Amino acid sequence: MKRTFTKAAAFALATGALMQAQVAQAQAACVDQADLSDAAIYAMPLVSQALDRTCASELSPDGFWATEGAAFTAKFAGLQESSWPGMSRMFGVFMDKTMANEGGEANPLAGMLNPSDPESMSVFRPLIDAVLIEQIAGSIKPADCQKVERGMALVAPLPPQNIGALVSFIADMADLKDPEVCPYTGDE
Repeated sequence: MKRTFTKAAAFALATGALMQAQVAQAQAACVDQADLSDAAIYAMPLVSQALDRTCASELSPDGFWATEGAAFTAKFAGLQESSWPGMSRMFGVFMDKTMANEGGEANPLAGMLNPSDPESMSVFRPLIDAVLIEQIAGSIKPADCQKVERGMALVAPLPPQNIGALVSFIADMADLKDPEVCPYTGDE
C-alpha cells in the first residue's frame, strides 16, 4: 500500500511539474511589448542596411533616406547594446514559435541558446544580425521602397524609444499572432 501511494505521489508530482512547464511555456509564447519595443530599436540599423541594399536605385538622391537616413539610423545604433536583452528574449519567443510551427518538436538549439540570458546569446549576435538583414531585405519589394522611406520620414522626429513603443502598440492593435504580442501591462 505504501509503495502504491509513493508511486501515485511521484506520478502526481511529475504530472504537476510537466503541467507547470507547459503553462510556463504557453505564457512565454507571446512577445512582451517591452521586448518588442527593444527589438524594434535594435533592428533599425539592420533595417537601414536592408533598405540600402534593396532600395539604393529606387530612392531619390535628394530624398529623406539619402539626406537624413544616416542620422536617423545613428540614433538607433547607439541604443543597440541596451536594447539587446529585449531583442534576445523576443528572438527566443520567435524561435520557439517557429520550431513549434515546424512540427512541434523541442527546439534542438535549446541547450546551446538561452535567449533569456542575453550574454550567452551575444556570441550569436553577428549571425542573428546577418540573418535579419537578409530577411528584411528579402521582404522589401522595390516597388515599396518609397513607402518605406515615407514611413521612416514620418517617425524620424520621434525619439527611438517612442518609435519602439509605437511598433509594439501597432503590433498589439493589429492583433499580431506570429508570434503573439502579450497584453499591455502598463510597464512599457
